Amino acid sequence: MPTGFLGLGHLGKAIAGRLINCGVELVVYNRTAEKAEGLNARRADSIDEMLLDCDTVFVCLFDSRAVAELLPQILALNPQGRLIIDLTTNHHRQVLDFHRKCIGAGAAYLEAPVLGSVIPASRGELTILVSGEQRE
Repeated sequence: MPTGFLGLGHLGKAIAGRLINCGVELVVYNRTAEKAEGLNARRADSIDEMLLDCDTVFVCLFDSRAVAELLPQILALNPQGRLIIDLTTNHHRQVLDFHRKCIGAGAAYLEAPVLGSVIPASRGELTILVSGEQRE
């Protein structure tokens, strides 16, 4: 099953490219479709299209405001059992709200901000700080 990737800015595209190089099948979406050029991934025309086949979704957006705007769309389409891995650098108060909304919708949410930039990302050398609820 493919993995979704939402947000192909400089860092997001580098992370997506590294995942693809490691054999992860991605379905990608970005508001500006041209940002997906050069990635060996299926491009979705909407968040809904990206989610059709993806139980796991990486989110790599500019800030908490962007996540707050797009999270309702992610949770609107069959969120049961979906894993959302948020690579965005978020404000700690909003992360708690994102977590509650995901859990309330039946999805799991991992806050996973990254330390590093585009070059380390393309080499697989980012440090990722992950937190979330442990599930059995």
